[in-house]
Amino acid sequence: MARWTEFEQLAAKILAELQPDAKVEWNDHIRGHLTETDRQIDVSIRWSDQGSDYLTIVQAKDTGTPADIGVVDEFVSVIRDVQANRGILVCRSGFSSAAHTYARNCGISLINLHDAQSINWSRELTIPILWTELTPNISLDVVAHFEAGDTIP
Repeated sequence: MARWTEFEQLAAKILAELQPDAKVEWNDHIRGHLTETDRQIDVSIRWSDQGSDYLTIVQAKDTGTPADIGVVDEFVSVIRDVQANRGILVCRSGFSSAAHTYARNCGISLINLHDAQSINWSRELTIPILWTELTPNISLDVVAHFEAGDTIP
């Protein structure tokens, strides 16, 4: 089995465990509303809440370099085409700062996923490590009141 296939399946397994009430499917195919063709989706997550149906799609990138803005841009078009409620981009090597900014502004979650294995452990033991990369957007407002004779060092 190819390494990228194992990476996609690991992402699907972890996301299924994080959302046990959802239907998580690896290598799904969803009809695009704009392209009118089937789109291959690495992982789809479907669930219902209070009578509404939701779809999150996941794209997994097992690359040796951080994903750039082009990867996010391609994913945005797939999310729009299949009319997903949310998108999650998973990458083993992280993301460029431009990718962080673009994803944040498009409402896409960025996740690093590493399959940590040690040669000292059993070959059957795999401990997945999952974290979400966040790029904070901070603004600061300062109000100062001065009176005659005040000084600022």
